[in-house]
Order: sequence, then C-alpha cells, then structure tokens
Amino acid sequence: MNVMFKGINRWGSPVFMNSNSKSRYGSLDILFEYGTPEEEVLERITADSLVFFGNCDDCDPMGTEPGSPLNIVRNKK
Repeated sequence: MNVMFKGINRWGSPVFMNSNSKSRYGSLDILFEYGTPEEEVLERITADSLVFFGNCDDCDPMGTEPGSPLNIVRNKK
C-alpha cells in the first residue's frame, strides 16, 4: 500500500496518508519539529517504522501494525 508524507502532527509525529483511503500512518518513536520538510523526514523514516494512526487528522494514534506492507512514495514537486 502506498503512503505519502502529509506533515507533522501536534505531537511531533510524522504522518503519512494512504493515497487510496483516509488511513493515516506514522511513527511514535521518531519525532520531529512541526514544519520539518519531507526530505529531512524521509532521511530518518522507513516504512518499517510506521504504525497505523487512524482515519482522521490529530486523532489519538492507535499504534497498531499496518494490515499490509507499506511503501513510502515521495510527494511530487
């Protein structure tokens, strides 16, 4: 499943969104300052470090393993 970087949430977690649904994924362990650019996030984050967050922005992250393998796709510039 392809996911794209969406931004940093209020807890400092990087958030990635499934391109075909509302599902959001992110890291609970590798945190960033708000506004950190995608390039810098992708230097430290891999698909293996992402967990399921939920289906809405700023929801309390569920932290469960994704149901299927994730593939991080860079946003087009």
